[in-house]
Amino acid sequence: MNKKAVFLTIISIILGVAIGIVIKHGGVTTQDGTTLPRMLNAIGRTGNGLFLWTAICTIITMLSKSKKLSAVNVFAFLGSMIIANYLYSFFVVEWFVLRVAIFWVVMLIPCSFLAYYIWDIKINKKIRNIKLKYIILAVGTIIMLYDMFLNNLIGSPTSAVIIMILYTLFVLSILKSSTAMED
Repeated sequence: MNKKAVFLTIISIILGVAIGIVIKHGGVTTQDGTTLPRMLNAIGRTGNGLFLWTAICTIITMLSKSKKLSAVNVFAFLGSMIIANYLYSFFVVEWFVLRVAIFWVVMLIPCSFLAYYIWDIKINKKIRNIKLKYIILAVGTIIMLYDMFLNNLIGSPTSAVIIMILYTLFVLSILKSSTAMED
């Protein structure tokens, strides 16, 4: 493994820990007061949906140097995020539901497999992978819209901005990775 690959894995872990803590803290922060509590609450609300994880895992996958590293990096990100989130939840918030934690731990495996297979759109120009790229974009868009309307994120300007930034990065990571390989 080269230094860049190790660096991305370490960044995935650090990002997972940071996001796990910020989302749990933001989820219990009220919207009252200054800008910071409102922003933390928006991040917490956004983190309760699936799109944040879809976008970040897709970006990590597209940045990874190989199929195996994409699976490892997504596993590292989600694993560290889950651990940090539930440790913070247990020790600071004093709230923990074991079956919910088990569900997310079990979800680590299919997410890593998805990263492994999605990575193929970076290198393979076959028709099926071009279709896969558009399927991933469509599924990501549906998840984003689902989160915006079901979790009422559209009613929060800060949450809507966070989702739009993530969506832009999500789309660019897929489009850039597949065009970079065509050059």
